[in-house]
Amino acid sequence: MLVVLPMMIMGCDTLFDKGDTEAVYDGPAQVAFFPLERNSRVVQGGTTVDVQLIGEQRDSALQVDVAVNAESTAQAGVHYNLGTSSVSIAANSSVATIDIEFIEGSVGAGEEVTILLDITGTNDSSVEIAENLKRSTVFLRP
Repeated sequence: MLVVLPMMIMGCDTLFDKGDTEAVYDGPAQVAFFPLERNSRVVQGGTTVDVQLIGEQRDSALQVDVAVNAESTAQAGVHYNLGTSSVSIAANSSVATIDIEFIEGSVGAGEEVTILLDITGTNDSSVEIAENLKRSTVFLRP
């Protein structure tokens, strides 16, 4: 039995790839939001949401297109201002930041509105949109 145990352990090495044993992501390149949810108060003036590249960094900038989902209850120009419809993850980097400016006094006491941001595409067809990480929700309160 003692001879069989080391053989079984050595045989398990082929069950795990490099990503499993060395904590290296070895899947397809993807883009995703972080955080997926954020609670904010209008008095804070604004917030940020990051778009992250999951996987190996690129040697050129990666443009990521974002859009405010129509199901958002917050209204652009009334509750917030979002100055961009795309962000650029710089070459040799993994993160770009979206700035959201809140309009003070736009949310009443006891009220809550939401901004739903969606990743809609990239300028590189080899980079996928992470299906379960493609939406970020900002809950906006007074």
